Amino acid sequence: MLHFKSIGQTLKAFNAPKTRHPQFHLMSFDACELEQYQQLPVFTADLYFVFFKKIVEGQILYGHSRYDHTQGTLSFFKPRQAIEFQKTKCDERGFILAFHEDFLLDTPLFDAIKRLGFFDYDVRESLHVSDAEKAVIWQHFDLMEAEYLGNEDEFSRELIVAQLQSLFVHAKRFYKRQFLHRQPLNSSLFARFQQALAANYADELAEHRLPNVATLAEKLALSPKYLSDLLKAETGKTAQEHIHLFVVNEAKNLLKKPELNVSEVAYRLGFEYNSHFTKFFKSKTGMSPTAFLAGEN
Repeated sequence: MLHFKSIGQTLKAFNAPKTRHPQFHLMSFDACELEQYQQLPVFTADLYFVFFKKIVEGQILYGHSRYDHTQGTLSFFKPRQAIEFQKTKCDERGFILAFHEDFLLDTPLFDAIKRLGFFDYDVRESLHVSDAEKAVIWQHFDLMEAEYLGNEDEFSRELIVAQLQSLFVHAKRFYKRQFLHRQPLNSSLFARFQQALAANYADELAEHRLPNVATLAEKLALSPKYLSDLLKAETGKTAQEHIHLFVVNEAKNLLKKPELNVSEVAYRLGFEYNSHFTKFFKSKTGMSPTAFLAGEN
């Protein structure tokens, strides 16, 4: 697999124009203009990428999954993730932003970008934007382009980083809108999420494991972060919070069964050690399992 350590290496491999800055690059393109650049096999890079495009033919793969490009989309790729372009054609004007991790050094965005969930979304979960939102996105691009093409001074990087940060805040807002517009689907998703949780403990004779977000997300064909953000938007609680609530309720139900002691309940729920179960239960209910039983009697 190809790996690029710099923007210069990446652009050279694509037969694209040279960058004006060793750690930051942007370019806009007209419909289908991407076809002129060499199509590479799967690659990784020490770079963040932001793509804004509407693809009508071909596809982009990210982590070996396909992006849904049926509308104009904004897509976010983080460093060292596998990316592949497959004969991509676009029918609208778009842009590419690329910046090295080091471009953000000594800026608030260096740490903040690691907390942006959409860099961890699966490729099918890109941001679909309205015409009004497209206008906002292009405003950010135009301001960054003006700094990129202008005479660089001590303020250039600071202003570009500020526009990146503002673009990401708008992306969070637009994703929230997308979640809300998908509300009927989200409600169905929540029901399937609950069903997947229940299935984890359905067979009383099976050896159980504590449910986790990654496993449940895989069953629902979503990325863990996207699943959690969808549930947060729909219910006010993350996937992990819902898992904890479910396990606590299961624990309470099992503790009421006279034929099971605390250790057996812990094992049935998937806790490796009884002490871990006791600590978990007390952290969620404010009382130990034995105190809970005593209060029930």
